[in-house]
Amino acid sequence: MVIMKHVGLSDLVLLSTKLKMPAPRREYIIRSELFSVLSRCPLMKIIYVKGAAGMGKTTLISSFIKETGPYNTAWLTLDETNNNVFSFWHYFAAAAENFLGDEFENILTLLRSNFETSQIQNLLTMMINHLCSDKDYYMVLDDMHCITDETLVGSIEYFIKSMPENLHIFMISREDPKLYLGELAVSGKLLFIDGDMLRFTCDEGMRFLKDTLKLKVNDEELLLMNDFAEGWIGGLQLVAAAGGAKKGLLQAAGSGIAADYLTREIFKMLTEDERLFLTVTGVLSYFDEDICLHIIGDMDFKSMIERLTTKNLFIICIDEENGIYRYHNILGEYLKQQFSCLPKQDQIHYRKNAAKILEAHGDKEEALYHLFKVEDYSEVMRLLITMDESVETWTLIDKLPLSYLLTDVNLSLQCLMYNFGRINITRVSEIYKALEERDEFEGFKSGLQYVCELIVNNSQTFITPLPVSFSDIENYSLSPVTKSLILFENANILLEQKDYEGARLSTDKALEAGGKSNVFVYFYSLSTKAQILEETGRLNESLNIYRQMNDFITSSSIMDALGYNYFIGITGVYHKRMDEENSKKALETVDKILKRCKMPTAMIELGYEYHLAEKEFLFGDPKKGVEIVAKIAHGYFSKNYKQLDRLLYGLLSQNLLPEDLCNSFIEEIALVGIKNSSLTSQLFYARVMWKNGSEEEAKAIVESILSFSRENKNYLRLIEADLLKIRMLAGDNKDQKRVIGNLLKEAVYYAWENRIIQPFFLEKDVLCPFLEQLLKSDTENLNRGERQFVFDVIKICSGKNQLNSKELLSARELEVLSELSKGLTNPEIASNLCISLATVKTHIMNIYGKLGVSSRIAAIDEAKKNGII
Repeated sequence: MVIMKHVGLSDLVLLSTKLKMPAPRREYIIRSELFSVLSRCPLMKIIYVKGAAGMGKTTLISSFIKETGPYNTAWLTLDETNNNVFSFWHYFAAAAENFLGDEFENILTLLRSNFETSQIQNLLTMMINHLCSDKDYYMVLDDMHCITDETLVGSIEYFIKSMPENLHIFMISREDPKLYLGELAVSGKLLFIDGDMLRFTCDEGMRFLKDTLKLKVNDEELLLMNDFAEGWIGGLQLVAAAGGAKKGLLQAAGSGIAADYLTREIFKMLTEDERLFLTVTGVLSYFDEDICLHIIGDMDFKSMIERLTTKNLFIICIDEENGIYRYHNILGEYLKQQFSCLPKQDQIHYRKNAAKILEAHGDKEEALYHLFKVEDYSEVMRLLITMDESVETWTLIDKLPLSYLLTDVNLSLQCLMYNFGRINITRVSEIYKALEERDEFEGFKSGLQYVCELIVNNSQTFITPLPVSFSDIENYSLSPVTKSLILFENANILLEQKDYEGARLSTDKALEAGGKSNVFVYFYSLSTKAQILEETGRLNESLNIYRQMNDFITSSSIMDALGYNYFIGITGVYHKRMDEENSKKALETVDKILKRCKMPTAMIELGYEYHLAEKEFLFGDPKKGVEIVAKIAHGYFSKNYKQLDRLLYGLLSQNLLPEDLCNSFIEEIALVGIKNSSLTSQLFYARVMWKNGSEEEAKAIVESILSFSRENKNYLRLIEADLLKIRMLAGDNKDQKRVIGNLLKEAVYYAWENRIIQPFFLEKDVLCPFLEQLLKSDTENLNRGERQFVFDVIKICSGKNQLNSKELLSARELEVLSELSKGLTNPEIASNLCISLATVKTHIMNIYGKLGVSSRIAAIDEAKKNGII
């Protein structure tokens, strides 16, 4: 009826009356001169129509569309409930459904799932991309004066600046634009129609009174009425409704609604049942026969509408087929005042009746509007709990008084996370402080402390975060999305605490709990799982997760919304594998997304520049990397340089680490404590201590990391610790060949399958001789994959495309290779070289491993290419 639902979005409820163009009243006046002005709309980006209430703005545009028929037109009537980024763009996308085609549901799903203000521009960019067409699209935004929120205004300005040339937006407002439209005006892309242009001419006024209102009075009185109205259409209608021209009753046009005296004169002319009907229904956004019968009781609805229409009152039919009506603002505002004069108990009675029937019709949001008005928060809570967990619901939850909000753990936690995303510090602080005082939230306090302290109090202290226990989570009756949010945050905390198993379990539970019911929570839970796998060296599994994410974002066409996080995340894996080609492609894509989306947050820019610096260390110009690190350190951080540990390690490995950054980092480690730091920070600290002469302390830290990594199966940090220990032992006066060999074999064992090459590259100045020795003398203890891996590492670390593989082969292996090149069989080679057949097979396998091949032909080709034979 008045509710619009979409397949695949089971709980999506939109007020369809907002998305319908009001039907122009019968026998409306065709305004030829203004139609001529409006005919330029295909050349404009914005057509702004400004005028006081009752100046005929909406009728002008709706009649222009009906008469001139611009194809592909959408309509959105706004009100105060749309004055936030989430609601406005939610309805905007719904209005533009036919323009967006197959991408509509994907975009709307993202808009409903997202609660982070920082993501809005990403989503708008995606919408803009899908609005590009060779067809012209026209969007009408009625009652734009309702839009005042700064964040929302900023997002609309961004959209207008970036929107395609084929999109044209009509904005209808009572006020001057709150948007900056100067650039459009200068470029000739803004068409402005003001109140003076909207006034009826004398001829138009007379035709309106005679043909539209069908007044049966003489021309002299009609002229008098026309003069009084001064071209104000609403004024003409009010005078007509009041019974004719009464000198002094009408204010000048443009002064807003006519004087209370005039409207009271109209009201007094009505019967008692007409006044009751108008007063009670005046607070409704829309109404039909069923709604009115439930609110007022037994009545002849059709007769009432006919009587009021005959009396020229401001009733607009917005859906002729279903008989749905609303009041023009001129009458609507006055009726709301009349309603407020009713006894309090009557107001409560009517609004509660309205809420019941609206809920029965499926319009829970409108039902909640009336329940909020009468402060029936118990019913508000009941209804909110039944609603889909999406941004529309969270917007309503945020309106609850704190005392009621805290009675439900789901609503409290969702409201807290919603305001985190909006960076609403005041509300986050209010909720967090209230939670601290409530014993029933004890299980969640420690888990929220870390984030809240940083956001609310801008804490510069180093707080140890505490996760919410799984038992506490299970003990509360949490909704799927709330549970998923808590588990997702838990995973990040547990990862920071180096509880890898707990972090993996938490992400799995988050994905299981929420499923895909919230796109953002689902996507970021996958992202966190990929990061956990990356941190522990399971790069193959991490890439499998990223493939899931890639399938998801490409199939849903949400590259700009979530693509940034995907490409930044996967770049870290590419760097650990020294995959220069894929790293370059990923960062180029991120750069395009950043330029296209103009995402404002510093942390987003930081993520990109962090990986850009690392790319320079690994594949490009290390000195350029130093410049980027300096920019990051001084531009984004005043403290907490620990977050730069990986970059600082890269600088140190190439002897490019600035002393001030090193000292700042060491001071922070001393403050936090080495054991409370990440393993990367511990490795960096150990290497600095070793370099500065504190060798015993450095070795003790490395041994601790090795022990912890083996016990907790963090293969990445185990490899790094193995290689750092080799660096330390390489300079030892004692003969450490056996120990170094064992450490290197352990590192290769855990690195080869996941192709973890970066740690070897960072220690290349020490490792290359040991790697060559391993490949030359210990081949029989390496499997084929390990041999190939070592061969690849040597190539990357030496920076040569062609290795002097001849030096890696023993004298006997060179003899066997020479015999192979002659096409001899294994028995023939054994006979010629006077060795056993088994020994020949062993030498051939060693040759394959050292040359990085898997067949005789490939071995011969590789040997010829490298000048060995």
